Amino acid sequence: LYSILSTEFCSYLNELDGLLETRNSINQNFNQLYKDFINSNCFKCSKKNTCINKPDIHLFFVRSVSLYNGKNLIQCPNYDNIEKIPLTDTKEYYSHQAIKTLLYSFQGDVHQLQALNKNYQDFLIKLHKEKIPYQNFIPAFFEASFSLELMLPQNSINGYFMKLCDYHFKDSLDYRFEQKEHSIFVTVSKKPNIKISYAHAIMNKGQNTISGDNFLIKKTNDKRFIFALSDGMGSGNEAYYASKELLEMVSSMLKYHFSTTTLLNFLSYIYEIKGNYEAYATLDLLQINTTNSKANLYKLGSSTTYLFSDVDKIYENSSLPLNYADLIDSYEIKLKKGDIIILLSDGFTDYIAHKEMKELIANLKYSSASLIVEELCSYIKNKYRELKDDCSIIVVKVN
Repeated sequence: LYSILSTEFCSYLNELDGLLETRNSINQNFNQLYKDFINSNCFKCSKKNTCINKPDIHLFFVRSVSLYNGKNLIQCPNYDNIEKIPLTDTKEYYSHQAIKTLLYSFQGDVHQLQALNKNYQDFLIKLHKEKIPYQNFIPAFFEASFSLELMLPQNSINGYFMKLCDYHFKDSLDYRFEQKEHSIFVTVSKKPNIKISYAHAIMNKGQNTISGDNFLIKKTNDKRFIFALSDGMGSGNEAYYASKELLEMVSSMLKYHFSTTTLLNFLSYIYEIKGNYEAYATLDLLQINTTNSKANLYKLGSSTTYLFSDVDKIYENSSLPLNYADLIDSYEIKLKKGDIIILLSDGFTDYIAHKEMKELIANLKYSSASLIVEELCSYIKNKYRELKDDCSIIVVKVN
């Protein structure tokens, strides 16, 4: 029934597309306008070294003015030459697209969810047959993960309950018990294949007391770790709140079962609906599933990410921040003992070249994540007396 209803609703949304101005046409018009503006104004402009050579800031500025009549935030001498694109019902269209993104993901997930739900229901039937009472059963439906939570009477917690779980779910499981009055709150999940350690630091620009960078670190019940780093446009309060708001939305949405790619696409439409091109933020999102030793890296307008392993890798960003995220750079990484992943804001990469970073990590290969962070921050502080940009770093190490 769910499958039929979601298919019919997707068909309805496809028909609705014809009644609304498409995003493709908006972007095609803007892309041509942007090229024309650069060719006519930017290459001969006296400010090109501080403007066009920073493509993310330059593109967002032009898009803000063209689509939303934005202010002259970067003091562009050619501000009046930027052509305006008239838009009709833009917010309604992006609201429609946001719903459509989630629905298509749901349509793809529905059969998997039905299979998982049957497995959980069969497990509850077994508990009932064995006369093990339970309350507050909460299953989790995350991709490539597994966890469930339930409340049991104290006298029900014994080796037989755990054997029943192991046998039914046919996996090596981990159990966490928490006493709550006369009951035990139990969380069941897969045992991790790997353990990780991590550390982070933020160094503020110049004499600033607040940074435009923010970070997010979360551990979930199903043994996943989520690391996110965001760099807000500019500096000070505006940059701080732009990156903080983005990470708060990411944190809020990651509790749902939809894939991370779907949620990031959904967020891009939310930003379009807001239409605020005067405040944006980049995003690095690293999700590590310790039960299958896999990491997924998502990059939107962000700086370089490093993987130091048997074969070192550098992940550069080719997409733009969330307000203009037609492309999301994503990578799957199989992790093993000794691997080091480093997420950085552009403040760091402005000060440390690829070759320098490799040489520094070669000497810190067997150090802890916290020592690696400490040494890299000290290196920059010793090399530059005053930072011209906020510098943020997250180091994750597989133990």
